[in-house]
Amino acid sequence: DLHLSIRRQRQMCIRDSFNNKIREDSKIQFASCAEEVLLAAENLNSVAVDIVESAGKALGVSVGWLVNVLDPEAVIVGGGLGCAGGLFWDSFLVSTRSHIWPENTKDLPIMQSSLGPDAGLIGAALTVVQKQNNP
Repeated sequence: DLHLSIRRQRQMCIRDSFNNKIREDSKIQFASCAEEVLLAAENLNSVAVDIVESAGKALGVSVGWLVNVLDPEAVIVGGGLGCAGGLFWDSFLVSTRSHIWPENTKDLPIMQSSLGPDAGLIGAALTVVQKQNNP
């Protein structure tokens, strides 16, 4: 479900209407991936800033809900967007903490994965190896 939320946000980032506005504002020909939208946001493109903030907030809502349900000791965020810093990460953190209900959990450690953008791929490969070793 968290992965689906990220996928939806990425789809929003590449819609033609957003791409046209980003292109007009920042001379980008076409924003074909999240990295280009993040770059446009760093260059203070107003549409890209809105997209990146919205994506961070949406992910934060989902992670906050998961924290409420699962009560983890920490949250580790990996993958491509999980490694994005700046505006995305800041809006994600604010949104996540604002959607955590118990006051004593609001300061829960939320960290970026040390595995970088390949964290999901590494996790999937490890799962395959574990299933082969323990059928």
